[in-house]
Amino acid sequence: MNKREKAIKETVAYLKSHNIRFEISFEDGTICVVTELKAHDAPNHRVEASVYFFSECMEVRAYYSALCAEIIRGSSHIDNLMRVLNDINSRVFLRCGDPSGLYRPHLLYTPRIYLAGDGTDDIVIITVINYDFYEVAPLETLDYITAFCPEYLDKLTAPIFLTLSGRLTVHEAVVLIDRIFGLN
Repeated sequence: MNKREKAIKETVAYLKSHNIRFEISFEDGTICVVTELKAHDAPNHRVEASVYFFSECMEVRAYYSALCAEIIRGSSHIDNLMRVLNDINSRVFLRCGDPSGLYRPHLLYTPRIYLAGDGTDDIVIITVINYDFYEVAPLETLDYITAFCPEYLDKLTAPIFLTLSGRLTVHEAVVLIDRIFGLN
């Protein structure tokens, strides 16, 4: 079994063992596992994650529900949102860890956040994970996909959507992000 096949098999087994609903699809010949995950503050109280299994790496994309896209389409503050997303990309680097204490928090992944330009109007965090790295930290990677990504988007809900509604300026959103992530 090659590294890609092993990662797919382990991802599906992990999702099943944690009772996380998922679907497997094929997009342009690439296997994709799509999950729906709980997020307390996010629109519809959920986020979705798609894991694409390419030949050399896996690509993790997590994004808010379709309600987010509707909010974006109705907003006249996209320019401010883009400035907030740019600030997040330049300054927010988080440690991922296991809340049960199985392993200590480490800076293992550097997700980037963006507004999708493919017509979906999704706010997406994306991370590329090489299979060699996955083999070294499989549990951490699977926890990252199913726990950290939804938590990260959940924490960003207020600054993002208050900016989109015009209730926060860019500066106020940055201050809120600093407070949420302890960046002061």
